[in-house]
Amino acid sequence: MTSRGKDIYARMNNNEYAALSVMVGNDFFNSKMISVRGKIRNIGNARIMELFEANPYMYKIYPTENGQEVIAVFQIYEGDDEYIDFSTTPPPRDSFSFGGKEVSKHGYYITEECTSCALVHQTVQ
Repeated sequence: MTSRGKDIYARMNNNEYAALSVMVGNDFFNSKMISVRGKIRNIGNARIMELFEANPYMYKIYPTENGQEVIAVFQIYEGDDEYIDFSTTPPPRDSFSFGGKEVSKHGYYITEECTSCALVHQTVQ
């Protein structure tokens, strides 16, 4: 979600696709990462209360109903990407998709002999 007056609102509203990556953890080797890319659509104020309930801090930024009316919610409704857990060695990596998109395999190919990563790909629903 974003305010309609921000530059990112115009960019998202004028594009069919978006990508985002999130990493959590105290440092890289104790972190987990998820990346998502896919088709987006502006769903207006739909689900705004659900988002505020999940993140009560938003009430401090937009405390009134009038203030909340400037918000637009964007939905990534079809996409794919991957999840990586860097806290273990080798880091497990899972590909996923949603909204009817097929899973794309991610990772690195070096040679047939290189098996140090032993990546396993699966669909997450």
